[in-house]
Amino acid sequence: MLLVIRGRGGGLTLASTGNETCPLSVVQEQLEVKNGLPLTFRPLNSKNGVVRVSTDQNIKFSVGSICVQSIVWKLDSHYELTGQYFITTGGLEGNPVICKDVGIFLQDGKSRLALTDDAPFRVMFMKA
Repeated sequence: MLLVIRGRGGGLTLASTGNETCPLSVVQEQLEVKNGLPLTFRPLNSKNGVVRVSTDQNIKFSVGSICVQSIVWKLDSHYELTGQYFITTGGLEGNPVICKDVGIFLQDGKSRLALTDDAPFRVMFMKA
C-alpha cells in the first residue's frame, strides 16, 4: 500500500513506539522509496470473499514478526493515555472494531496510523 500523494512517505511497516520492546505499532515508512510490508485484507463476512469499502475488515501483515505476536491489526488499548486509537498488531481475526477512517499521527517521531474524523490516509494498492 502506497500513498496517493508523492513525497509524503512510503508504505506501512511495524515499529516500536513508547516503551514497546517489540515492533508492534503500525507506522508509515519515512522514505517514499520504501514500499513497506505486504498486507492481506479479509472481509469479516468471508463467504463471498469480496473486500468492500466501508465494511469490517481483518487486515494483517503478510510476513512474520520477530516477536511472538499476531500480525493482525487492532486498536491500541491505551486510548486514555494518548487520546488516540492507534493501530497496533496483536489482534484476532473476526473481531471487528470501531469503523472510522484511518489517518496519520506523529508520536515519538514516527508516523503512526490511528482512527481519525477529519484527515483520512489516502493510499493506492500495489500487488505484492
